[in-house]
Amino acid sequence: MIVRKAKASDFKYLKELNRDLLNETGDYFSDAVFQQEALFKLLINSENQIIIVAEMNDEVCGYAIVVISHMPDNDNIRLDQIYVKQESRLQGVAQQIINYIDSIAIKEQINMISLRVNSNNEKAISFYKKKGFVIEELIMNKKL
Repeated sequence: MIVRKAKASDFKYLKELNRDLLNETGDYFSDAVFQQEALFKLLINSENQIIIVAEMNDEVCGYAIVVISHMPDNDNIRLDQIYVKQESRLQGVAQQIINYIDSIAIKEQINMISLRVNSNNEKAISFYKKKGFVIEELIMNKKL
C-alpha cells in the first residue's frame, strides 16, 4: 500500500470515491472539490489543505482531506474527511492514512490533530480511540 499526497491525475478516482461516499451516507461534504477539476488542482497545490490518497494494486482506494492551521499557541491539523471504499476496508487503509497524517504533524511541528465524527458512527469512534484520539467536546445541533 502506498499513501501519498494527491496529484492531478487522481481527480477521476477521487470523484468516484466521493460519489461512493454520497451513496453510503448521503453526505456530499466535498462536493465542489470533486466536481470541479480546476478547484481540485488548486487544492492539491495549497500549502494549508492537503488531500491524501491511499493506493493498493495501483488503484486509489481511500482518501483524506486535512487542513493545517498555524495559529499563535494553537497549531492544529484538522481531519475534515476520510473515506475508504467498501471493498478495501479492514485492510489497514484508514490506519495508514492516519499514520501519514501523524507524519505530517510531526514534520510541521504540530502536536494536535482534531476531527469531527458522527456520534452514531460507533465503528469510527472506536477506530479513532485506538489511534489515540480522545473525546474532548460534544457538539449538539438542533434542526429547525
